[in-house]
Amino acid sequence: MAKKRFNLYELFNPSRDARGVQAHEWAEEYRKLGFKFYFKLLGRNIGRLISINLLYVFGNFPLIFGLLAFSGLLNNTSMSPVSPLYGVLRGVWLLDGGKTPAFSAMLGIHGLQTTMSYTSTATIVMWCLSGLVLITWGPVNVGCTHLLRSIVRGEPIFMMSDFFSAIRRNLKQSFIFGVLDIVFMALLAYDVVFFYFNIGSFMFNVMFYFSLFMVIMYFFMRFYMYLMLITFELSTFKIIKNSLIFSFIGLGQNFLALLGIAFLVFLFYSLLIIYVPIGIILPFTILFAVGAYTSCYAAYGKIKAIMIDPYANDEDEKDKEEPIFRDSTV
Repeated sequence: MAKKRFNLYELFNPSRDARGVQAHEWAEEYRKLGFKFYFKLLGRNIGRLISINLLYVFGNFPLIFGLLAFSGLLNNTSMSPVSPLYGVLRGVWLLDGGKTPAFSAMLGIHGLQTTMSYTSTATIVMWCLSGLVLITWGPVNVGCTHLLRSIVRGEPIFMMSDFFSAIRRNLKQSFIFGVLDIVFMALLAYDVVFFYFNIGSFMFNVMFYFSLFMVIMYFFMRFYMYLMLITFELSTFKIIKNSLIFSFIGLGQNFLALLGIAFLVFLFYSLLIIYVPIGIILPFTILFAVGAYTSCYAAYGKIKAIMIDPYANDEDEKDKEEPIFRDSTV
């Protein structure tokens, strides 16, 4: 019997099954969601994760305008003196001629100029267009979270139809969460930067470390917010409240996921330093999806154990041998 050749396409084919593994053989691992199974599931769904990463990137396309504006490529430029003494020396040069060797030496030091960049009309337009992310952020996160939850639960995935279906079902609440999410992240980032540059007094030191603590806790809350939004019929306040509770209940798993995401970012940053093209391409192909998959994998098991399993009906109990969990999802 001829040996089957390795097919690279099969590795990235989102519709492929596990290599030689039937779905029911994975049922126990889908229920436990253990540490080793994280890597098995990651390798099995690498093609899907690349597709999800592209949805993150192109779905939140206004961020590209923001990156372009932040880069300064569209700014106007002009020449400006480096030293504040340049004006005085220039005046002396015009009045006296500056023929002495000492004056020429000073002019050589303090007469240098540099290129200054300032905001242009095109840059302002790019910043304004980047504000459209307030509209896209929530829906895109909801659609991608639905796909990631399907991966973690072992459900079949129809990439585009599932993505847009999840957005349609949760459009209003996803928009609200998207705006709140961006506002919270912006405020926390501002607090960290503000208190960092004002470190010195005891109060500012305390506030700086408290801001870092709030950043970490909100990072943990984001593991659960969009998952609960697509899984349960809950108000916005209850989703935020439950996310805060879960950030403490699942502290161990959350911290482990944080370490994994931090290592992933460090790895990609190292690749950026070693070879710039790879470091630029990989975030647009896999980084965001793997980070989101890591957080979803860490959070869904805790949500299922606390909010789904205790309230499962008799029919759910009969279906425990199946890899697809029939809970009260939206």
